[in-house]
Amino acid sequence: MPEPDLFRRMLLLLLTTLIVIRPLVPGEDPGQLSDFAEPASMALTVLVLAGCAAWAIWRAWAKQPALYLGLPEAVLAILVVLVFGGIGGAAYIRPAWLTAWEWGGVILTFFLVRQLAARSEERRALLAVLLASVVSLSAEGVYQNIWVQPRAALQAGAQPAKWVSDETEKRGLRATPLELHQLTQRLEKWQAHGPYFHPSSLAAVLALAVPVLVGAFVASVRSGGSTSQIVLLSLAILLTFVILFRTGDTTAVLAVLLGGLAVLALIGWRSRGKLLLLSAVAVLLVAGFYAVGFLDDTLAPCREVLPTTWRMIEDYAWVGLGPSQFTLYYPRYMDIKASSKVLEPPNAILELWAESGIFAAAALVAFIGLLVAAVLRGWKTLPASLPTDPGPAIALGVLRRRHGRLDCGIRAARGGSARAGCRGRGHRRRAAVGGVVCHLRFA
Repeated sequence: MPEPDLFRRMLLLLLTTLIVIRPLVPGEDPGQLSDFAEPASMALTVLVLAGCAAWAIWRAWAKQPALYLGLPEAVLAILVVLVFGGIGGAAYIRPAWLTAWEWGGVILTFFLVRQLAARSEERRALLAVLLASVVSLSAEGVYQNIWVQPRAALQAGAQPAKWVSDETEKRGLRATPLELHQLTQRLEKWQAHGPYFHPSSLAAVLALAVPVLVGAFVASVRSGGSTSQIVLLSLAILLTFVILFRTGDTTAVLAVLLGGLAVLALIGWRSRGKLLLLSAVAVLLVAGFYAVGFLDDTLAPCREVLPTTWRMIEDYAWVGLGPSQFTLYYPRYMDIKASSKVLEPPNAILELWAESGIFAAAALVAFIGLLVAAVLRGWKTLPASLPTDPGPAIALGVLRRRHGRLDCGIRAARGGSARAGCRGRGHRRRAAVGGVVCHLRFA
């Protein structure tokens, strides 16, 4: 009969598979409202549900009492409940249910990572496969830029819009005018988009991955990693940043650069002179991007979309329209002189506010804030040099609170005080390297 730990490792394998696949599966339209939507994300949600059921069986079998829960889980649970609560007011029920279950899959995946990745080597493995998935997305962007798009541009000739329209008809896809415009723009500008429909979706994934890769690079250097490892991480960072720029979403590039300056300001550059220097660099970056026109593609639609989105929020500020209702309601609120219909709101917070109400938007902001605060707190305790076994966990996805009330209570029940239990031998301390959260064991 197999041991319980073997079953746990099989569950961890399932979780690893889900983490590897998740960035590769487009999830831009969870409501499946477009012909370009991918239904594979629904299969991932089902697998996550099956994984949670199997975890519950393993927990009972192994008589495992440990349960890692914290404030981020509570806030995310509130957010998911509010999203499900908005289904009742949705005019279009099917996309509302599909989107709500996508949010349910998010919290269940977060929960499984917290419960199953209990050992440092397992956390390192999860981080490694996540970074490998991101690098593979960057590699696909390179393939699109040097092979797929040049061939398509050669076939399209001087009429890319007509070629795109003919191709979609051949494939039996019904594209809206805006979708045709997006496909034409991708072709004309040779924008890397990976497996996603919108290049900005790939940009969002890569923008989150760059800090994690930088954190892994810093950890490798400080822990005395091999030269080959450091060189490969450097190449991965360079490749990811280049493809991020090739998506054409210069706002994401600017956000990564400004985020790096903010981290520098928070982790030690506290003197007045250094803060003034960082502020000046940030202003120059924004001014430079604006002067050369890098922000035009972002600012132009916002002048039209933001007022329209705000009119929707004013009518449904408390409870929202319902999940996946933004695109369906948007034409009713468009200005009579508006140029075109949009497929998505200007950002995720406004989308959630419009669809699920102000409390759901506040929960999302609080969740992101808790994760960012945890990473920044870790920066303050980062030692001068990392040990060779840092045990990194997935940034903004796994933030293990090893000394929560549950852990302290268990140690106190064994005969020691809670204070002694949390500070005794084998105490784990959390640190962070950029976007990488590490658990450091001290004797």
